[in-house]
Amino acid sequence: MKRPARGTSYPLFTPKTIARPVAISGVGIHTGRPVRVRLNPAPEGTGILFRRTDSGVEIPALASEVSSVELATTLGRDDVTISTVEHLLAAVHTRDLDNLF
Repeated sequence: MKRPARGTSYPLFTPKTIARPVAISGVGIHTGRPVRVRLNPAPEGTGILFRRTDSGVEIPALASEVSSVELATTLGRDDVTISTVEHLLAAVHTRDLDNLF
């Protein structure tokens, strides 16, 4: 089923999130530093929101927040960035998830 454009009404479209928080830890592919990703259910209308726990900065997964596409898709706000988001966003899209933080 084709998804409606953002902000439009569609009777068969139900925004989705996850049932409970999930987390994964690993090593950053480009930085080699430890990284932890936690996905939390979010209320309808939140969208996909990244939050850096070390700074508290929140960055929505929007094209307007893309700061670089060299080697990875990087979202940025001020001096805070989150890199290689395209892999997570692709996985989120395959599950038709609309609201996460």
